[in-house]
Amino acid sequence: MEEQQVGYEVDDWERERRAQEWDDRLNRTQARYDDNHRSAVGTTIRCAYCGRRLLKKSYQTQFCSNSGQGNCKDTYWNMRNERGRRRQRRRR
Repeated sequence: MEEQQVGYEVDDWERERRAQEWDDRLNRTQARYDDNHRSAVGTTIRCAYCGRRLLKKSYQTQFCSNSGQGNCKDTYWNMRNERGRRRQRRRR
């Protein structure tokens, strides 16, 4: 009986760890997005989703890619809301 309880505790610990990692990732990407929004045109910024360095060519530049499958812009916004996360899970 105790072995099952230990497994249950591990599952709870793993679930909490994954939730914390997810929150950290959301906070990190949101911070990059906000920094990019405040940055001046012509400065080097990091993609709000993947962190790749790029030159801010326009006031609206936030991401390194915004077209094609798996682009950073769509992935970022799908990650930010529940509807997008459900849609991504169905595609896999």
